[in-house]
Amino acid sequence: MRSSAERLLWKTLNAAHTQEPRVINVDKNAAAPAAVDQLKADEKLPETTQLRQVQDLNNRALAGAQIHEATNQVREGIWFVQHSSGVP
Repeated sequence: MRSSAERLLWKTLNAAHTQEPRVINVDKNAAAPAAVDQLKADEKLPETTQLRQVQDLNNRALAGAQIHEATNQVREGIWFVQHSSGVP
């Protein structure tokens, strides 16, 4: 039985637009190293592929999205001030 982490990695690697990765960045989930080891044992992933576990990988992505959203809100607010007629 394949783990969900292994299925996710295999689906991602098997997509038409992907190449063989040099490095795979994952969060600190314990399932990721086991899934990568299994894919390497099954020869579905090259032995040269490195696994890099990043502690706050999801937090960084979320923080980037929040910064982007705040920037858009500021731009919309500036646009509203510049284009308002001044009449309530």
